Order: sequence, then C-alpha cells, then structure tokens
Amino acid sequence: INSGDSTVTRIDLNGKSTILGITGANPRWIILDNSSAIYTANYNDNTISKINLIESSIQIWTTWSFPYGGILSDALGNIYTANYGDNTVSKITPDGTSTVLGTTGANPLGILMNSLGNIYTVNWASNNVSKITPDGTSIILGTTGTNPRGITWDSAGNIYTANAGDNTVS
Repeated sequence: INSGDSTVTRIDLNGKSTILGITGANPRWIILDNSSAIYTANYNDNTISKINLIESSIQIWTTWSFPYGGILSDALGNIYTANYGDNTVSKITPDGTSTVLGTTGANPLGILMNSLGNIYTVNWASNNVSKITPDGTSIILGTTGTNPRGITWDSAGNIYTANAGDNTVS
C-alpha cells in the first residue's frame, strides 16, 4: 500500500510495478482474501477499500473511528477492523454493511481471529489484550508490556505481544 497517494501497487516476480487501484485516504493495513480481493484499512477517512482483482472493480465502505489497528477476513467474506479511535472492532459483511462487533482496550493496533471466530486485539494505550466472542461479548484477556503493537500466537493458543514502549515480548 502507498499511504502518500492512497494506492495499491503490485510488483510481479520480474520487478514490474502496476498500480491496482485507488484506496481511501491514508491506507495503513492490507490483506488479500481467498477470492483475490485486496482490502485496505484507511486511517484518515474511516473507510475500508475493496479492490476486486478479478472484476477490476473498487468499492469503498465506511467503518468506524480510525481503522489504524489492523484488518482481517474470515471464510465467509466478512472483514474485521481494529478501530484505534473509538476502541472497537467493526464487522463488515460482504454487502458492505458495517457494525460494531465489540469493544476493546484503549487504542487497538493488532488483530487476530481463531478458528472459533473469537477476535483478539492488542491495545496500545491500555497495555492489554482484548477478546471478543462471535456474539460480541468483550473481555480483557490479560496485560502486556508497555505500548504493545503486534500480536501473534503459537500452536498451543498462547498469545504473544511485541511491546514498543519497553522493548519486550509478553
């Protein structure tokens, strides 16, 4: 993604660059789903862009406050964003309907989903991890180091966070 001019570029194996489409303002995260669509979370205008590579079409959907914190998709084509500005996770259905799935700690940045559909976010300002169940129930799962930015897990389901404020991993 190219934040400065709000575009997505593909670089092929031969090094040739092609602009695939224009996104909303200031894209911060990008994913590719199973159907060859690219999605970007656009921080400055609270939108999600969908670039359909097969149909060569672009759609822009509204999300909530500052989707700075990451984006993911599920097997049904739903898109989820961690919304830094209002401490929520949005769910956007394939038809573009956007709702708040649940709340997080302060300023979510990273986002994951497990096979049961539970969403996890790492929350920069509150130094914790949130869990949101598919029905929208939200809890704080545990604490982290200072200012966590990244989140991942291992095969046993243990969650790890990369903490920028104190240069640690929790």
